[in-house]
Amino acid sequence: MTLRAASLLRELLNPNLSVGGRAELCCQFAKDFENKGEYEEAREVLSHLWPDLDQRPKVKGLDQSVAGEVLLRAGVLTG
Repeated sequence: MTLRAASLLRELLNPNLSVGGRAELCCQFAKDFENKGEYEEAREVLSHLWPDLDQRPKVKGLDQSVAGEVLLRAGVLTG
């Protein structure tokens, strides 16, 4: 695990992290996996936001920028 991944994981484990903050970190993790060609792992990281591949990711309540990033990551993984 890289230093960046370890740092992101520590942040994800923070119980005080907001829903939007958690979504943003998951997107960062997913992007790191995508860049390494590990698409299943990227999908797994987003699974709480995108539980069903036949449905759109859950972005209700997220800031527009975070929602856009979630949709972008889902688009990359399905493309």
